[in-house]
Amino acid sequence: MFRNFFLTAHRNIVRNKVQSIIQVISLSIGIALAILIGLYAKNELSYDRFNEKFDRIYRLEYGDQVGMPTAPGHQIKQEIPEVENVVRLVNWRGKDDVTMWRYRLDGDTTGEMKTFRMEDYFYCDSTTFDIFTFHFIQGDPRTALRDPNSVVMTESAARSIFGEGDPVGRLFGNLNVTGIIEDVKNSHLEVNMLMSLTSHSELHGVHRGDAEYLNDYGPDNAFMTYVLLPESNDRKYVEARLNDYFREHVQNETFLD
Repeated sequence: MFRNFFLTAHRNIVRNKVQSIIQVISLSIGIALAILIGLYAKNELSYDRFNEKFDRIYRLEYGDQVGMPTAPGHQIKQEIPEVENVVRLVNWRGKDDVTMWRYRLDGDTTGEMKTFRMEDYFYCDSTTFDIFTFHFIQGDPRTALRDPNSVVMTESAARSIFGEGDPVGRLFGNLNVTGIIEDVKNSHLEVNMLMSLTSHSELHGVHRGDAEYLNDYGPDNAFMTYVLLPESNDRKYVEARLNDYFREHVQNETFLD
């Protein structure tokens, strides 16, 4: 039976060569496009899945605004017990900024200043590694960003700055390298370097560790703020609590102007 099908198909191909070639090419292109679309979709769906808690991590937004002042990230966990943890990340120059860092290594005060082209760096809370699963090659995620002037680098960034030597414990300008993580791939957060939020001591004359700064609604409206929800919590309930929080605290504030 199958032999007859093949013989009939062969005769049709021989009799209609041009049409058969067009059909084969069209079928090949269709299959190739289907494979490419499938690979693209698979890659897109893999974003952020390296985070062990990816299904419990949510970024705060107010309307169309992603940038938050400092206060929500400091107050939400205190006022909404259903939130397990909060973290703030900020790049005051903007995500697409490429900065030429001028630095000396290991506390050298007399040697020539070196220049390093750096992008995708953030100042962040010490809770970063309690929420995001960045895989540590060296260092302790529990303490890596605990102290001021601490910095965690990706493996490729550390190699660009320090070469093949062990970078942990060394100084990059005034920053102490406390950890090395694997290069971050397939993440909406493109990261090369993470620094303790308290590394910069002042902004607008206010120390970043002061209550005045931590509870401020402006003018520093550049923080990406993420919340981690417990496994047992109702997302819609927490979302309603967050909406209540913003209605209560933001209605008389001007940080959205």
